[in-house]
Amino acid sequence: MLANTEAIILGYVNYSESSIILRAYTKDFGYKSFIIRGIRTKKKKKITLGQLQPLTILDIEFNNSKNNKNWNFETI
Repeated sequence: MLANTEAIILGYVNYSESSIILRAYTKDFGYKSFIIRGIRTKKKKKITLGQLQPLTILDIEFNNSKNNKNWNFETI
């Protein structure tokens, strides 16, 4: 099920050479963690690490299932 909600970024942890694990508190679903692959590469992306600083409010769209593979982030 595709879900769209506001979230407050709590922080992130480096996961691999180019990925992070993002921790956020969402308005509708509470505490959630997301793996964002390829965000630390030098290629241009929709979202950068600068937009994921703690206490940033974002609109997050993600697939709310056990296999979260689709997500989109937009800053407010």
